[in-house]
Amino acid sequence: MSQMKGRRGGKVALIIWEIALIASLIGLAVAKTVAFIPSKYWIYVGTLTLLFLLVTFLLVKVVKNKGIHIFASVLNILLIFCMVGIMIFLPYLKNKVNNIFTHASTTTEVINVYVMTGEYKQGHANIFRDVSSPDQLQDYAGATFITQKTVDMENTDFALDHIKDTLGQSPKTMDTENVLTAVRDLYENEGQALVLSENYSTVVSDVETYKNFAKDTKIIATFKRTIENTSVSGEQSALNGDCFSIFIAGSDTRSGILSTKSRFDVDMVATVNKKTHQVLITSLPRDSYIPNPAMGGAKDKLTHMGIYGIDNSIKAINQWLGSDIKNYAVVNFVTFSKIIDALGGVTVDNPYAFTATNAGGYSFPKGKVTLNGQQALGYVRERHSLPNGDFDRNMHQTIVLKAILSKLVSPEMITRLPAVMDSLNGAFLTDADMNSLYQLASTGSGWEFITARVTGSTGSAVTASMPGQKLSVVFPKESELTVVADKIQKMMKNERIPQ
Repeated sequence: MSQMKGRRGGKVALIIWEIALIASLIGLAVAKTVAFIPSKYWIYVGTLTLLFLLVTFLLVKVVKNKGIHIFASVLNILLIFCMVGIMIFLPYLKNKVNNIFTHASTTTEVINVYVMTGEYKQGHANIFRDVSSPDQLQDYAGATFITQKTVDMENTDFALDHIKDTLGQSPKTMDTENVLTAVRDLYENEGQALVLSENYSTVVSDVETYKNFAKDTKIIATFKRTIENTSVSGEQSALNGDCFSIFIAGSDTRSGILSTKSRFDVDMVATVNKKTHQVLITSLPRDSYIPNPAMGGAKDKLTHMGIYGIDNSIKAINQWLGSDIKNYAVVNFVTFSKIIDALGGVTVDNPYAFTATNAGGYSFPKGKVTLNGQQALGYVRERHSLPNGDFDRNMHQTIVLKAILSKLVSPEMITRLPAVMDSLNGAFLTDADMNSLYQLASTGSGWEFITARVTGSTGSAVTASMPGQKLSVVFPKESELTVVADKIQKMMKNERIPQ
């Protein structure tokens, strides 16, 4: 009788082992489809699982002991639960990672209707007899809407159609010759509302006279126009080869919407070499005075290139640096703050003490400083109180980006993974192929991050995007451009570069 029970116990243990084997094969197959898991880790786990199954098989098949059979069955049941967990969690994680990146097959154009604030009107009662400032578009049925159709005509017409639908009548309009004239007329009360694409409204603040445009005005209506990308292929582009460069663009628009057409306040080039495991992060001054391909090569500020499309920014940088950038990633400052909070903050080595008087009022001592999301925003936005103005702001941006990347590949990320995945939902707009990004992630840790930057001398000049008005620009140092271009070329040849 005891022998029969032993045989039945052995058969049950063997059935449990077989279930564990099937579950392990399925679990490992699921893990293999998740491309961002480094291959070496998959091999390690697969090898250990097979050894585990071999040991429990021998315990079940060779050892004729009921207690050993029970012990082996418990181990196999635990393995089954682990594999079921893998089958459920990894597809969930893969979906979360997919949600991080938005493929840019379309572009969202944002067109706003701006009016002067009541506070501004009260301070300029000599210009504005009526100092009221209603918040609803419907209250402006009798107003004159200022437009300009020299550029961005399709967006202006799109907004006017929607204004007509809202008011129930065609709005009274006043066409002007360019963006600055339209803004001037709003300030001088020639019209009561300004119809302007968000891309151009951000450029207005570059003009000293209208540097407080965002504070002096408020938005009473927003219209979003989604269009198919024509300048971008519409297909995800693979990050081919051992080395590639990607343009990292940061926007700071009021809407927070990611778009391939925007003024980019952060302009960086990340050059990644898969063989040497080096990443070169090059920061470029947003006010760099360089040829604008969209304007026939006329000189413009680098930050203005993006209002004609991100492909125009990439083309301008490639011509400028002699690089071969084919891909991009766009991130908004709002998302930037959420990422850092999800990471539990980042630690930077601050080169000097300063106070972000125009970006939150935070004080940053010299040396190691841990920043939360809002503090990091102040750190990368401030420029007025810095020794070298915008050049130092560029340096701060690369310092924080390096800290983010270093933390993302650190072991402690495992415990923060769910929060980070949630914070990164829709965080990036990119044309890079997801499989290429997964394969890059699967190379594991051990990356060396190197920073470089281009500076220059500041001055003023007329820009192609804002003709008739001199703006603050940066004349890049040719010597620094040569150094940066040389580093990029060495990385493209699989040569290691020094820190």
